[in-house]
Amino acid sequence: MTTIQLPEIAPGLPGSDPATTVGARVMIGAVDNVYCRMMYFARAGDREQGHTHNYDHFTLLAAGRLRVTVGGVSTDYVAPYMIYIAREFEHELLALEDHTAAYCIHALRDPEGVVLDPTMIPLGVRSAQRVRSQIPGWRAEDV
Repeated sequence: MTTIQLPEIAPGLPGSDPATTVGARVMIGAVDNVYCRMMYFARAGDREQGHTHNYDHFTLLAAGRLRVTVGGVSTDYVAPYMIYIAREFEHELLALEDHTAAYCIHALRDPEGVVLDPTMIPLGVRSAQRVRSQIPGWRAEDV
């Protein structure tokens, strides 16, 4: 049997910025036109700092309890739950218990918020290569 666990996040990867993620471990995946950002909060009190998006999306609370603060008003959620995050509203996530896991899920978009057409992505492009290429020192020939 093989055991797979959440790896440590390499510095410089998207989601590893300590200015926005305090205590949460982040893993990002993208397949076809779907983006998924996992946030694992090991301890109660870990948080994802307030930020906005130019698109609506869902945050899937898979485990634990999470406080979502939007516009200074807080709502507490218990897993499992799908939380709607409206565009252009600043929102902050705070784990209320240890081992909380949440996933932000949405379509891939351009900087203006327009959904990318999956047919625009050549069949030979691999999401894993795009993510790995952001790791300092990574070389395509190492794959």
